[in-house]
Amino acid sequence: MEFWKFGKKKIQITEGGVILEKIRKLAFGPGSELSGTFFPKKETWEAVQVLKKMGKWRGGSENDWIKVSLDEAFESTHPYKDSAVMERSITIPNAKMIRIRFVKFESEAQYDYLNVSGKDGLVVTKLSGAKVGAVVSEEVMGDTLKLKFVADSSISFWGFKADEVEVIYNIPE
Repeated sequence: MEFWKFGKKKIQITEGGVILEKIRKLAFGPGSELSGTFFPKKETWEAVQVLKKMGKWRGGSENDWIKVSLDEAFESTHPYKDSAVMERSITIPNAKMIRIRFVKFESEAQYDYLNVSGKDGLVVTKLSGAKVGAVVSEEVMGDTLKLKFVADSSISFWGFKADEVEVIYNIPE
């Protein structure tokens, strides 16, 4: 295995030179098992730029989705309260497209919903009801994703939790 260093952190590269897990996992020292956490948003972008300048960007193309952890999960209470309204805006610098990944989503079908839109406010996904497994929204163009959850005044379910987004970056040549 090969390691490339970015500041105090190291990323592990496979023997074939492909960046393991799209540059998102960290190795904590020589010979350690691959573990960990995602690069924060800024470091992910900086790592891509450094690799491109070194001529060693072999981990993907501009059309590859890269998972980026959120600084703070977008999560309802469990169960959420009647008449709950939650809003969040997520901006990823240099993103060409963004979509959000929910670990779990469960709401009262047709009455409680979550809208996903871009900076322009155009809704690309409306989630409602109980979903099995992970749920990924449609992508929005640009660097900003807007989320709005609205519950009616009766019947609450488990809610939702999202702790990462998937991004395609604008990577200049």
